[in-house]
Amino acid sequence: MARHYFFVPGPVKIKVKGAEKKKLTLKLHPKNSSFGTRELNVNDEFFIPEKDFETISEGEVFRLKDLYNVKLINKSKTSLCEFVGDGLVEKKLQWVTKDSIKCEVLVPKDLVDDTGIYRENSLEIAKGLCELACTNLKEGDMIQFERFGFCRLDKKTKTKLIFIFSC
Repeated sequence: MARHYFFVPGPVKIKVKGAEKKKLTLKLHPKNSSFGTRELNVNDEFFIPEKDFETISEGEVFRLKDLYNVKLINKSKTSLCEFVGDGLVEKKLQWVTKDSIKCEVLVPKDLVDDTGIYRENSLEIAKGLCELACTNLKEGDMIQFERFGFCRLDKKTKTKLIFIFSC
């Protein structure tokens, strides 16, 4: 078991019209309450994964995971969305707020292909943002980035965290 945090690879900025500013308390583990909680300050600006953003059409409603539903009004450099309530919808997207930190997740792949030839691109780097609570982690800590996988904090600087993907 590991503590859970949000990570957004390839972040795309959205602004949510009608979103209330609030402090959100989330569990650090969905089933084990002994892990405690973390707090996120929520306003009207969010970052969502680019791959998920590409699948959303204007007018479509989706849920910001563990928060609320929004409808995409227009796609642009900073896309505009609109708050539409709390009912459950099928499409749920990971998110972080502007209170986040740069993050890289090193994802090792097979070093050689099926024929034994070395693969130059055997290390993928997922660049993005993770929630600010991750700055409280210590190097070596194992966590789970929700909807991404288990990772170990490898290096910590003032401006960026670097994790190694475990599975």
